[in-house]
Amino acid sequence: MLDNVVGQTRAKDTLSILIESTRHNGPFPHTLLVGPAGVGKSTIARAISKDLGFPFIEVNSSCTGSGAETRIKMIIALEDMKENTTIFLDELHKLSKSIQEMLYTAVEEGYLSLGDMLGGRIPLKPFTLLGATTDLSGLTNSMQNRFKYHITLDSYNNHEISQIIGRDAKNRQFKIDPAVLAPYCRSNPRTALNYLDWIY
Repeated sequence: MLDNVVGQTRAKDTLSILIESTRHNGPFPHTLLVGPAGVGKSTIARAISKDLGFPFIEVNSSCTGSGAETRIKMIIALEDMKENTTIFLDELHKLSKSIQEMLYTAVEEGYLSLGDMLGGRIPLKPFTLLGATTDLSGLTNSMQNRFKYHITLDSYNNHEISQIIGRDAKNRQFKIDPAVLAPYCRSNPRTALNYLDWIY
């Protein structure tokens, strides 16, 4: 749930409004999450989907193999999804331009354009694309423009990092003073959790 995400107050305020609007009017708008690694883009994407109660498919663009393999995986994911599915593409900037172009019509027109040799157009069920990137310049301007909202995630302060450390340590039944560790975590939740892994 979005309320359970520590920090990112500005982003959560905007996203909460969009979620509430979706409950009454739908669908959730295509949204791009922008920020450095480890600040919670994937966590927020999953929280949005849980709050909406929609099916969720996650694809890490850096782990999808060759260009042809990526294209096939994207086609399968889009063609087989249920109505109102949230598709989360992490590391979106690592998708090739040809894959980004394939997504244009999927997002804007609601169909996959495969060309005459591959069956032409495949109509798609309504869906939401959530993208995440650490490098906005790696996206074509056209891909950026397909997202109605660009949400920039903030760095974390020591108090927020302490909350994350304290919650995770409690779940592990591990005693630690979060305020001591937090200043060494470079304002990054992932770094904080990695330190806990090393200590635990």
